[in-house]
Amino acid sequence: LVAFAHTEFGGGSRADYRVKSPTMGGQVIVKPSDPAQAGWWSFTKLASGSLGHDITVTAASGSTIDADSSVSFDTLTFSGGNQELNFAGGGGIEFTGATSTPGDTTFNAEESTSTTFSGAISETAAAALTFEGSEGSQFNLPQANSYTGVTTIRESITVTINDDDSLGGDGGGVAGTTITDNASLRITGEDMNNEQFTLSSQGNALGAGIQHLGGGDTLIRQQIVMTGDSRIGSSSGNRLRIIGGIDNGGNEVELTANNRIDIEANGITGAGDVRIRGGNEIYFHTNAPNSYSGDTIVENNTRLRVRRPDSLGDSTGITIVRDRGTVLFESGNDTHIENFQIEGQGRNNGEGALWNLNATNTIQGTVTLTGDARIRSESGNLRVTGNVGGAGNLTKTQNGDVTFENATNTLAGNTAIHGGRLIVTGAGGLGNQ
Repeated sequence: LVAFAHTEFGGGSRADYRVKSPTMGGQVIVKPSDPAQAGWWSFTKLASGSLGHDITVTAASGSTIDADSSVSFDTLTFSGGNQELNFAGGGGIEFTGATSTPGDTTFNAEESTSTTFSGAISETAAAALTFEGSEGSQFNLPQANSYTGVTTIRESITVTINDDDSLGGDGGGVAGTTITDNASLRITGEDMNNEQFTLSSQGNALGAGIQHLGGGDTLIRQQIVMTGDSRIGSSSGNRLRIIGGIDNGGNEVELTANNRIDIEANGITGAGDVRIRGGNEIYFHTNAPNSYSGDTIVENNTRLRVRRPDSLGDSTGITIVRDRGTVLFESGNDTHIENFQIEGQGRNNGEGALWNLNATNTIQGTVTLTGDARIRSESGNLRVTGNVGGAGNLTKTQNGDVTFENATNTLAGNTAIHGGRLIVTGAGGLGNQ
């Protein structure tokens, strides 16, 4: 036989399927001919792999649907209390009808298997759902679901949602979602009004711990609470708008902007570092006060646009701009009290490690060149009142002004002016030159 099924897990449960592609011809699927006749099997040859068949899981654990190609069923029902169902084989498995759970339920996927619940997931008793499995395996939840318990996404699994109630609640559930280990939650253009996220995941090859996939702006309105180092990303089209803020809990948060990420309204809190990378742009908005006390690291050809004096956190942390990173000062008349360490020519090899877009902005802390660096002033004036030091060479570009107000700077490298003015105070304004 090129396909087989057996009853070793569920005692005759129809969930015990093995679906395998044959070496010749169409697809052969083995299934029970009559649900009442456990152990009796018939053979059906289907070109599409669509059974239109209801599945009932009777065993509490150990049941597996194994498919190395695409197969679809109708409804999925669990009998009994808490349940577990495994998916394997590397194929695509879809339930086109409703799924009903009688209590807490765990779905596990291995071997890069993709499972889609196209029908709604409901409960007959309060149910928390857990999605887990190996990297490359996925669960897809395109519909609104009405289960009311907490959703846990863990191990290295990836879960993709297409509705603001995909994670339960169906119009107002606030039980919350926890994402841990190396798991990834991918969101396609939804306004997440009520979902509270607890995050402790850097994600995996398919996405960050929380990943925006495009398809319109994704809005997260409740605060993201971090319990471990985590990555939040935006990969294509439109924006990821984080309105409820981020509590990093003393952990590092990495914002990976392959497409734009906006931090709005409630800002970032906690003692952990904030790492900016991904190749696009991240906005810290004028209505988003940030009080985090860790360092800010900007790197990987990414621009961080700041729009208020406390955008870069409190004065405890250092803002570190690495080669091809850019901090852009916008809005104007802001005073930034933290210290800066800068190097490089900025994003796209020319935007500058520091870029004053307009008006007058002030750096009250020190600026230390850890390598050759460019400062760009488009218009207005970028004032530095603290010491400017370091061993690197400094290049100033564009038509705006840069003013070094400290009369005893310790800059050791050469200074080149390629446009506009560099204004210094006192003989030592350019350092040891």
